[in-house]
Amino acid sequence: MTTRVACLGDSLTRAQLSVDYLDLFEQRRPPGDVRLARFGVNGDFAYNLLRRLDPVVADPPDVITVLIGTNDARASLPGHPVERTMKRKHLPERPSADWFQ
Repeated sequence: MTTRVACLGDSLTRAQLSVDYLDLFEQRRPPGDVRLARFGVNGDFAYNLLRRLDPVVADPPDVITVLIGTNDARASLPGHPVERTMKRKHLPERPSADWFQ
């Protein structure tokens, strides 16, 4: 039986700009038939991830991993110039710890 794993997140999951932790998992995973599906988008916030969950829940995997929040944390820092990012990512409000939660 194949175990289907959906990996959701931002650029860390997309692995275009960082270490590919899913590739590391593939190299070290336990025996068995595991199929990973990568759902990582560069620059995404928790808000963006929630808005793109429909394809994942439409065909529910056996396991879902979520690695999100780096962009939320960085953008919520005082003085961080987030206005351009808010426009590009269609955020309805300025990121904050409360909004992330």
